[in-house]
Amino acid sequence: MRCDGAVLATHRGREWRVGGEQFTRVQCDAVVVIHFERLDGRATGPAGPFSGFSFQDGVAFVEHRLFAVADRSIGDWYCHEQGQHWQIMVIRPA
Repeated sequence: MRCDGAVLATHRGREWRVGGEQFTRVQCDAVVVIHFERLDGRATGPAGPFSGFSFQDGVAFVEHRLFAVADRSIGDWYCHEQGQHWQIMVIRPA
């Protein structure tokens, strides 16, 4: 997870690592917009704004509903709202 280019959190195995500590869940109550990108530069338009998001293991929730899942078999995100796979999920303040 990045904010303005700085890495805030990384997901490894079944844990999120934030500031040198390990967590099974990460939550943010800030208002955010989310978009997805491909390695070739293609991107979706923004989704949101959402009044909060959280991650439990490799599952992303917005406003307490399922949004995307990390697909470990191919190493990307599957966005349920779009029904598509994307390599990168970008979360920004709204």
